[in-house]
Amino acid sequence: MVHNILYVDDEASLRNMVKTYLETLMPDVKVTAVSSAQAFLEELADKGYSAVREGGYSLGLVDIEILGGSPDMDGFRVFEEVRRTSGISDIPLILYSGNQIKVDEANSRGFDSVLKTDLAGLVREISRKLL
Repeated sequence: MVHNILYVDDEASLRNMVKTYLETLMPDVKVTAVSSAQAFLEELADKGYSAVREGGYSLGLVDIEILGGSPDMDGFRVFEEVRRTSGISDIPLILYSGNQIKVDEANSRGFDSVLKTDLAGLVREISRKLL
């Protein structure tokens, strides 16, 4: 079974590296990478969550510090918007950042899956969420 992951990061080099890394190490994963919060929300609304819609996404991977798209839409707001939207509200989401202060903030706000950017840790967390 192929798991579709929707991934948003505004940094093209990191977005391409993470996509390649995940698809190489996890052959049962296909990553769709987008560059803005708005594109993430539109794509997720279009394809849906795989538990609800065949061919949908199994998991969302969200950079906390998204700069592309709407200036007031960071990873925290994406998370909140997804949780409010019928049909996609139950999709597992992993928020991550290279900024430890943002990771600490996310943990203090009660987000359940927050990582400091670490590719090996990301693979472990994705495996945990998908299995």
